[in-house]
Amino acid sequence: MKKNLKAIILAGGYGTRLWPVSRKKNPKQFLKIIGNKTLLKLTVDRIRKLTDKIIILGSKFIYKGLEDLDNISIIVEPKPKGTAAAIAYACKFLSDEDYVAIFPCDHMVDEKFLDLVRYALRFADDYICLFGIKPTYPETGYGYIELGEKIDEKAYKVKRFIEKPSYEVAKKLINNALWNSGIFLFKISKILEEYRRHAPEILNNLNDFDKIPETSIDYAIMEKTDKAIVLEFDGYWRDIGSWKSVYEVLEKDQYGNVVINEKTITINTKNCLIYGYNRLIATIGVEDLIIIDTEDALLVMKREDAEKVKDVVKILRKKNMDYYL
Repeated sequence: MKKNLKAIILAGGYGTRLWPVSRKKNPKQFLKIIGNKTLLKLTVDRIRKLTDKIIILGSKFIYKGLEDLDNISIIVEPKPKGTAAAIAYACKFLSDEDYVAIFPCDHMVDEKFLDLVRYALRFADDYICLFGIKPTYPETGYGYIELGEKIDEKAYKVKRFIEKPSYEVAKKLINNALWNSGIFLFKISKILEEYRRHAPEILNNLNDFDKIPETSIDYAIMEKTDKAIVLEFDGYWRDIGSWKSVYEVLEKDQYGNVVINEKTITINTKNCLIYGYNRLIATIGVEDLIIIDTEDALLVMKREDAEKVKDVVKILRKKNMDYYL
């Protein structure tokens, strides 16, 4: 029997780690950070090679970025409450017999990944499938999935999740764990069964989001279920979730710089990302920096501190400086 595969693209966040370019009213999925297409459009184009039944799940701002997208279904979540609530809400509009692949809106993968999703369909009647990326270095900004029993040449039981480990722990995980891609595949009836077991407070309050706890599907379901397996992918994958990852995927000049502003002067500058709009930017004698210049905010940091941008956003909220969000 041919399985009815649909794809849901999660596009509800606004990318705090890509501040100050990503803002609430113009979140990262609608930005043309990589080439001349938005991150969302790049994701849709890629997934159309897997299925033509695509649903975009997002906030009330989602319609802003859909001008060049055709034949797409839209589900607007009532209130941002995390991926656990968002995915459960989307299930209301689908059949129990549907098979669904969940994709973030800001990842880049090669087409071999789609082949692995097709392969995973053979397990979806019995398991919730995750997709793990074979680590190439001890990254501390990603979550890891430690491998359990091998059930197939490409699939393993999930032993445990490790969320953003220290560098020393990450070094030890490289040989027996995978990066957690945040991409899932499941049958609707199977995921609802796990919600009923582990997160009934979410399912029971889908008509009143104020009563739903804000949490991720990882915490609400995946870390509790015994029905999770992970399939290993060793091809190209990038999470465009931080300025460091933007630097990594874009073309660099002979000095290792990525410059997105014609009015930029660099002298003795190496391995920097310089992303600006209108003002002239000049750098002298600096290395390994990220410089992001917008009309009302300037961000300067070491590349290794890219994950800390979200701390700036927290401070802006605390100081009620919502204009900059």
